[in-house]
Amino acid sequence: MHWENLALALLLFCVFYYFRRTRIGRCPPGPRGLPILGNLFQLDNANSWRTFAKWKDSYGPIVYLNIAGQPMVILNSKKVAEDLFDRRGSNYIDRHRLIVLEKSTGDSNMAFMGSTERWHQMRRASEHALGAKISSNYHHTQTSESILLAHGIMNQPHTWLSQIERTSSSTSLSIVYDLPPLDLNDPTVKFMNDFIDWIDKTAAPGNYVVDVLPFLECLPRWMAKWKRDAEENYKIFTSKFEDMFLRIK
Repeated sequence: MHWENLALALLLFCVFYYFRRTRIGRCPPGPRGLPILGNLFQLDNANSWRTFAKWKDSYGPIVYLNIAGQPMVILNSKKVAEDLFDRRGSNYIDRHRLIVLEKSTGDSNMAFMGSTERWHQMRRASEHALGAKISSNYHHTQTSESILLAHGIMNQPHTWLSQIERTSSSTSLSIVYDLPPLDLNDPTVKFMNDFIDWIDKTAAPGNYVVDVLPFLECLPRWMAKWKRDAEENYKIFTSKFEDMFLRIK
């Protein structure tokens, strides 16, 4: 029975891969990959940007990848990104679905949501609070944090990266949650830095098989460790962010 299930899963994967390939037309240049798996093992999740930069030299500013049947296009030029996303943004506004990240955040992380009505509502709401017209309200916070950053680097130059991470987290938390400037060892700063690192790793191409093969989302919870981890992450993230929200006066 075990081998029958394995054979069925392999057959479904091959069918999925075939139809995925036949739907893709002419693509930009990119590195050759393996059959079925494509470029999956050519990515370095820890330093993917370095790999992308090397491919730019070989294939140009637009590089096409195939991650186990899932198409991916890498933009390696500011000009190309502006041409596609600024001038023709309505054509490319949607996002590839990242299932693990979606489940871990309750599909509430605007940066990774698809082009849904809820996303448009969240974008309009954020524009009222973070748009260019209101940004001058945050100059005082930004100035204070810049002074703290300069002071921290001057006194502890070997901690420059941690100082920058602290400034980024503290500035964001001050603007969004009205928290006072936070120091380098504040647990809230550590949580935010860990949260950002987690997003970076979770969103990395090919890091989770279910993001490459979406039909695996149908697996029951007991067979999918990523589902159990996502549920636990959702509880932790919700508790932390709700705690900061409820402290707003």
